[in-house]
Amino acid sequence: MKSLSLKLVVLYMASVFLLVVAVFMYMEYSKFMASDTDAGRLMETGPGYIKGATPGVFDGPGSINILNLYDALNQEFGGLTPSKVIENFSPIIDTTRPGGVGFSTTVTRVPQAEIPSYKAYLVSISESEIGPVLLTDNYFSRTIHDYLNQHPIPRLYYLPIEGYDDIVFIASLDPRFIPQTKWIDAVVRDVIWSLPLVTIFALFLGWAISRMTVNPVTRLTQFSERLAEGALAERTAVKSKDEIGRLAYSLNRMAAGLQQSFDSQKRFVSDAAHEMKTPLASMKTAVTGALTDNRTVEEYQQLLEVLSRRIEAQERLIADLLSQARADETTQKTDYQTVDLTKIVVGVAEEFTPLFDERGIKFRLETGRLAVGEPVTVKGDGEQLSRVFSNLLDNAAKYTSPGGEVVLGLITDGNNAVIRVEDNGKGIAREHLDKIFERFFKVSEERTPESGYGLGLSISRGIITRHGGDISVASTLGKGSVFTVKLELYEE
Repeated sequence: MKSLSLKLVVLYMASVFLLVVAVFMYMEYSKFMASDTDAGRLMETGPGYIKGATPGVFDGPGSINILNLYDALNQEFGGLTPSKVIENFSPIIDTTRPGGVGFSTTVTRVPQAEIPSYKAYLVSISESEIGPVLLTDNYFSRTIHDYLNQHPIPRLYYLPIEGYDDIVFIASLDPRFIPQTKWIDAVVRDVIWSLPLVTIFALFLGWAISRMTVNPVTRLTQFSERLAEGALAERTAVKSKDEIGRLAYSLNRMAAGLQQSFDSQKRFVSDAAHEMKTPLASMKTAVTGALTDNRTVEEYQQLLEVLSRRIEAQERLIADLLSQARADETTQKTDYQTVDLTKIVVGVAEEFTPLFDERGIKFRLETGRLAVGEPVTVKGDGEQLSRVFSNLLDNAAKYTSPGGEVVLGLITDGNNAVIRVEDNGKGIAREHLDKIFERFFKVSEERTPESGYGLGLSISRGIITRHGGDISVASTLGKGSVFTVKLELYEE
């Protein structure tokens, strides 16, 4: 069965069938229990005397004790109910056999068998299996009354008593409340009668439900197939608040992510090619000119020095591109260790202090309320985090004039470690703030090895994002910038 629609229809029909059977079972069993309870309220039980026997025959020591007989029957049947009487007793008249319905009954009072506490009546029923039965009105008052008035005619059942041939246990049931003991047969009958209607109903609703379920799945399948073929700009219009709706939302998010990643990769390759093409073109021009023109030894020496600087710049660009690629590799598993940010920040500050001194920029390290050397622990890659702080300080050194000031700060704020690099340099125009972390973005059009290629902040954001942190910038043109990095503290 390869069709999901057909599976759903079959499953729905099976469910409806089981539900219908369960409902019929509940209805018929409830009906049976109600009938059994009603019949039990009208049921009379007691001894019946046959073959001319009378109650006095069994009086005296060692005679039958009717109370003990009740206890024995209750213990044997777990409580004497009309349904158990029908299952375990024998009918005096078998109404199911041919001619079993047309019987006659006579009731005759027997004064010689009476005592002051009860009256005795001999019930003679044609076709009786045990002959006339003597009943006393202390046990069968309603039964005798109904027999004398001929409406309704009670239905008698008997159970032989072991060791006694002349006495049987009699149960009298009102014929209007005879319980249907084989209620499960009624269930089968009900199911058979209702089966055609249930089948048509279940088939129609099963088909409707399968269409409601399968149609969105089919549309989502077609949408995913188009995504696989490269239609990343396409989005599915399936909308609902159920699991199908959440699946459609996830597929749209996946498509958007794939498109963004694909566009990012295209832009990355294009930018990288552009950055590498320009210096290679100038190097080619210089080498071609050197091969065709006669130059002095000094001129060749200068040319080689220029080529050497160009090659070094290309090596730095390639290294930056590799770092950018690693920073963008969000699925890469980094073996993070427990690192002390205090040591990292202090180490970076020591590395940059000579540079700031050389450029006449005031530089200081602030740790707020942290004690000197107090560890600030996070989970991460110490080398990569060190590169982030170095990038920020390198930018601060580039864009801060002599006499300016750069501050590297480390504090803790709640569950986060906060690292700030603040300068009072040139600042960044507001229209550039939202692009400052994009790869190859530079505020100025200058592109020299000394000014960088616009990859440092992009690499830094990639590294911090992979660490689950956040990096942001606030800046005012002409007044300086503040770069803030937040990393979650690690507590063992």
